Order: sequence, then structure tokens, then C-alpha cells
Amino acid sequence: MKQALLEFSAPKCKILEEVVDENSKERVMRVEVKWQHAGIINGNRRRYSKEILAREIARLTPMIEAGSVMGASYHPQNDAEVDDVSHIWESVKMAEDGECTGVVKVLPTERGRNAQAIIKYGGHIGMSSRGFGTTTRKEEVVDGKKVMIDEINPDFQLKSPGDFVLTPSVPDAGVRRMLESRLNDGMDSEDSKGDTMSYRTLEDLRTAQPELVKPLDDEINSLKEEVKGLKEQLTTALDEITSLKEKVTSFEKDVQVVSEGIRNAISVLGKLPGVFEEEEPAGTSDPGTPATAPVVAPPVADPNKLVPDAEKEALKVEIATLKAEKEAKAQAEAQAANEKAVTEALKGILEKEIPEYKKLIEAELIKDGKCLIEKVEDVAAKVTSTKEAISTRIAEEEKSKIRATGTDDKGHITDPEGKSKRLTEEEVKSRWEAALKAGYKGTLEKYSRDVLKLK
Repeated sequence: MKQALLEFSAPKCKILEEVVDENSKERVMRVEVKWQHAGIINGNRRRYSKEILAREIARLTPMIEAGSVMGASYHPQNDAEVDDVSHIWESVKMAEDGECTGVVKVLPTERGRNAQAIIKYGGHIGMSSRGFGTTTRKEEVVDGKKVMIDEINPDFQLKSPGDFVLTPSVPDAGVRRMLESRLNDGMDSEDSKGDTMSYRTLEDLRTAQPELVKPLDDEINSLKEEVKGLKEQLTTALDEITSLKEKVTSFEKDVQVVSEGIRNAISVLGKLPGVFEEEEPAGTSDPGTPATAPVVAPPVADPNKLVPDAEKEALKVEIATLKAEKEAKAQAEAQAANEKAVTEALKGILEKEIPEYKKLIEAELIKDGKCLIEKVEDVAAKVTSTKEAISTRIAEEEKSKIRATGTDDKGHITDPEGKSKRLTEEEVKSRWEAALKAGYKGTLEKYSRDVLKLK
């Protein structure tokens, strides 16, 4: 479905002429402005090709020359009404580098005078093009970062090269006061002073000119959403840090348990005779033994006979238990890491699916909050096979519905009176579009041939 495509442009223009009618004392201003730029990604992350804009310029030029292409001082919800008009487009063109400019005549209407006053006293006004069409979402690398952009499709239709707004999205496009000569004497008359706008606060401007402030409020709301997203990312990062701290604490406890086990083992062994060499107490030697008499070492006991068998077995069991607990913990952590990696891989693939199809795949592959895929390398193949199974099931369900409504294998249907008639092209297309919404992936020709059985 086509959508309204509005592009807001930053200031850049040149005032070509500004005159005051001697009879009506009303001022008319002619301004050269930039309203679009082909081949670049604008602030709305959209990109218009030179071919599309050149085509639309050629289509609008006869209407512009006839004086039937106008603009407002804000974006009308539908086509602009007489009370909305602030300027008339006199000409539009596109340079080799894709820059789109034109000349507008700012009229002495109520909205036109407001725009003239802002320009006259040095204010910046943006220029925003207005059109309708569809876009194609693409991923590209910009300044080293991956970003999603919307490429304008060939069905785009330009309604007006631009309306006056306050918030820009196309770089360097809009209106800025750049007078090349002195204004006429009438510009300093008492009649011209009534056009001056004086607002003490933003609320004053919002009350007097809500259509001028709305784009600024929209941009503020957009920035608030970005800040909200950054806060969520920060919260996620803090949660990950907390999780890592818990893992470190758990590891320290494991080390403490092992250390305690080693100390207990040493304590048990130390109580057994002959395990550690004991020093002879002072004064226990024979007084008659000469000081130079050699010390005879006691016989070394058999190590296998120092510790009773029951205590040996107890130590073996304790060590084996500690080892098993450590291995089980490592295995659980590895399994958790694998499940997280599988879930992230599945999430990345599903992000590229349409919402309806994404829900169907999730229902098949995620049960009770747990992903049924065991290995990361199996994710892509499993999603593909699941999609094929879902597509086949939807096609079969659609066939059953069609057969239940009376469609035969030659593309005929039965009306309420029992008569048979052949499906029209519109009816075939309508049924195909309904199947697409239900998840069918085939083309119109494939649907006609395989589902409706049309020859």
C-alpha cells in the first residue's frame, strides 16, 4: 500500500526578488530553494534515485508552468485547500549531482505573510517535499556502520516539490535569507511592520503557529525514543555485568571448596604415623652417647600401609565427588551458552521475516520459551525446512477452503442458485492476495495453476 512520503529540508536558498504592490501595499517574494537531493540517504533514511525524480520533474513541469502547483506552510493531511496556500511553484530542475532546486513565489496570503516575516527577519525555514509511494527496506554500510534504509520504489508520485516547515531531513535544503540588494522603500513602511512576529517563549509560538512547531515536537519525541532505546541497551549491559560477577563469585566458592578438601586431606594424613617425619624431642638422647656419634635413621615404613584402607576409600570418594560436581557445572554452563547462541542465531534470521510468517515459525521452533534446535549450525537449515513445511500446510489449507466453497478443478464456482460460472481475473487475484496474507509464498501464476487448477 502506498504511503505519504514527506521529506523535510534544511535551510539553503537565495531571495531573487521582493516587491511591494503600490496599490494593495502587499509584498510578494520570489525565492530560489533546494527541495530534494537524489542519490543520498536523507534524515528520514530514505533515498530517491535520479531517474525517479527526473521523471516526476518532467511530469510536474507543465502543471508548474500553468501555475497549478502550490505549497503550504505545513503538510496538509490531504490535498491543500485555498486557505492553506502560502506559495506557488514557478519552476523546478535537477543538477548533475542530484541537487533539486526551484523557484517559488511567496504570496501575501495569511500563511504566506508568516513565511515572509520569518525569512525577512533572518529565520530559517525548511522545505519539505510531499508525495506518495512505496519503499523497499535495505541494509547498507554507512560510515562503517550497518544501517537500514528505505529505497523509494518506481511507483512514487510527487504531489508538490515542497511545503514550508521547520524541521529538516534533506541536508542543505530550504530557505535562508540571502538578500543581494537593498529592499524597496516600501519594506520599511508602517504597513510592513505588522508582519513582524514576536514570541517570548516556545509556548507562545506553539499557540500562535502550531503547524510550525509540530515538526520540532515530532523530532523531540523521536530523540526521546532513541534515548529510551539507549537506556534499554545500558540496562542490558548492566545485567550482563551482574551475571558475570555472579559467575566469578560462584567460581571463587568452587575454589574455596576444593581448597577445604585439600586441607582436610592433609589434616587426615598428618594424623597418621610415619606420613610426615617427626622431630626428636630435646633431651631424650642417651647421655652416654658421644656428641659425635652418628645418627641412625629409622626404617622407612611402607607408604601403602600408612593409611588404613577405609580412609583411603573415603578420600577417593570425596575427590571423585568434587570432580563430578565441577564437571557437571562446566557442562551446565556450556549448555546454557549453546542455548543462548542458538536463540540469538534464530532471532537474527527471524528478524528478516515478515511478522505473520515470523510468528508461525516461532510457534514451530520455540516451545515453552525454549528453542528446540540443538546446534547453531543447524539453525538456518531448520528455519528453511520449517518455512517450507508451513508454506505447504498453508497451501493445502487454502486448497481445502477453496474446494469447500465450490471451486472445481477448472476454476469454476457454484453460485447460490446452483449455477456454475468461471472465475474472473479479479476473483483469482483477490483469492491469491488473501492466500498471501495467510502466509502463501507462491506467485499469482503458481497459485492459479497449482491451487485453483486453472489452465
